[in-house]
Amino acid sequence: MNPQLRRSVIAVSLCWALPAIAAERTPLVPADVYRLDVSTDVALSPDGAQAVYVRRWSDAETRTERYALWRGGQTDVERQPLEAGLPDARKPLWSPDGRWIAFLSTRPLSDGAAASPAVPAWSDPAVDIWLLPAAGGAAIPLNTRPKPYGRVFNDGFYGRVAFSPDSRRLVFVADDGADPRTEAEKANNVRVVRPDQGEGYEGYGPAQIWIAELASEPGAAAAEKITRVTHDEHWYGDPILFGPALAWHG
Repeated sequence: MNPQLRRSVIAVSLCWALPAIAAERTPLVPADVYRLDVSTDVALSPDGAQAVYVRRWSDAETRTERYALWRGGQTDVERQPLEAGLPDARKPLWSPDGRWIAFLSTRPLSDGAAASPAVPAWSDPAVDIWLLPAAGGAAIPLNTRPKPYGRVFNDGFYGRVAFSPDSRRLVFVADDGADPRTEAEKANNVRVVRPDQGEGYEGYGPAQIWIAELASEPGAAAAEKITRVTHDEHWYGDPILFGPALAWHG
């Protein structure tokens, strides 16, 4: 059979087969949302020997989207969650010395108190920074209450968490967590939120730069000192530590 005739036969065969294929397809239904289970935000260890990632899925029981840290591997046996109970964890980052995995989370502190001031339900969630020992162990909050900062930004424009090259410092973006209401507004339960401009941060204050000095042997908190770098109403973001130097967008 010549090539042109072969192509014609194939084309006709497909025309007959396509209706049958289309008839076998099942339309999506709302319950299919809970079948979605993806891996995102892969972070490679400094020595290239390990990888962690975020498992993101929709929980049918709670009807919420969930995030948890997992260790990568070639098989189901090698792929394991890093924390029992799969608590909320997002955007993992290895320290340059390979000792810590920093990540963001909406989880409460050990006493059950919220780690960050609340935001409207339709805004981006309020997260804080936690550090997990790469060798194993419980996650440690960057700081406990009272904290000098408020809500940590977690998007790809303002938000960035970055270690210094020596792994001793951590730079991040957060608002100051201050309540903008007057005493009278508080007494009358008035809610004041910053108008959203499309970035999803309604309820947040201005994005400011902070540097945490990390304890060599953390106790209840990973940071032994936290310093605010910017002090105005401008919004700053995307900071990077170059040894003693610091750069950011403003």
